[in-house]
Amino acid sequence: MALVVTIVILIILATISVNIVLNGALANRTQRGKEMHELEREKERLELIKADVASNRNYLGKVTVDTYIEELINQRITTTEEITDNGEGSKTVITDTNYNVLIEPNGENDVKITIDGKVGALLPRIKNVKTEVVETAKIKITVEAIRADKYKYEYKIDDGNEESGWITIEDNSTSTTVTTPTLNEEEKYMIRVTITGENGTATQIVKIANIRKETYTVKYTDGLDGAVFGDVECGSLEKGSDTPGFGKNPTRKGYTFMGWAPAISEKVTEDVTYTATWRKNTYTVTYTDGVTGEIVFDDQVYEDLEEDSDTPEFEGTPSREGYTFEGWAPAIDGKVTEDVTYTATWSKNT
Repeated sequence: MALVVTIVILIILATISVNIVLNGALANRTQRGKEMHELEREKERLELIKADVASNRNYLGKVTVDTYIEELINQRITTTEEITDNGEGSKTVITDTNYNVLIEPNGENDVKITIDGKVGALLPRIKNVKTEVVETAKIKITVEAIRADKYKYEYKIDDGNEESGWITIEDNSTSTTVTTPTLNEEEKYMIRVTITGENGTATQIVKIANIRKETYTVKYTDGLDGAVFGDVECGSLEKGSDTPGFGKNPTRKGYTFMGWAPAISEKVTEDVTYTATWRKNTYTVTYTDGVTGEIVFDDQVYEDLEEDSDTPEFEGTPSREGYTFEGWAPAIDGKVTEDVTYTATWSKNT
């Protein structure tokens, strides 16, 4: 009896084992079938997008690596962050379904698309760390990252040791400002940025050679060795600050101020001298007979007369039949100060 029971038990166990193996094999086959089906669907989708590019007038019917990827971005199948330039014209993208896709030129008007399996969990990635010395010993750090939830900033003097001595900044934003010790403004510093996302972390170290803010001098000069006004200098101006103005436009007797050379820049970017430019004032003096309907004498016109030069005299003596010349109106100024017309005045003889 015991033998029969043992045999029955062995048969049951064998049956269970066979079923487990069969079920496992079936599950594996089902999973592989599912994966193959997804892969075929992905291939079909990517090929259809190539057809979209070929028929899109915006691309002029040209299917290139760049136009194809542009269309992938337009259809939100990938993003600029998930593109890797492999060189020699080929690029790799990660699609929204986590497929790793190699795109290569295939002649002048086609691309070859190769799906290289699925990628694992997408890790956070630091795209760029920008540092700017906003003032001496104060550094602004701006981070561009993807798939990041937390940000950590650290800094230290660049002593060649990246393992220890870091000072942590309590901040969890995409941008922060570090105020470093100012005992030695020429010290080199290191900034370490660590980001954390759902699937891991990423770290990047950047080095700053000088924490001194660049400053410049802006000077205004009359261009005449100080004959009109002394030089006006504005020093210790930080790069990118507003250019200080001169104030009211300068004046020079006998000249008109025409502006500054070079033209004033809106922002300070370098040491610069702005020189006043001038145009010499010239005027016209006219003598006329003031008589309507007849010509007693032709107008005498003197042009291009410099300011404060002597007023030219009327050539000859005005005379008019039946009249006595009484003088000029207005009275002649001895110096040229403006455009002026002097009109002869007459009294009728009796």
